[in-house]
Amino acid sequence: MNLPLVHYRQAALRIHHLLRLYNKIHKHRVGFRMLQLLVSYLFPPQ
Repeated sequence: MNLPLVHYRQAALRIHHLLRLYNKIHKHRVGFRMLQLLVSYLFPPQ
């Protein structure tokens, strides 16, 4: 599947923001748990 460059850039920016958010809330256990739930919701295990 070949995504256009614009979609690739948007995905990269979204991942970048998620990583920054992860770094911010990594020290807080509640925030970390919420992030785990969000990831499991966005990427459900097969």
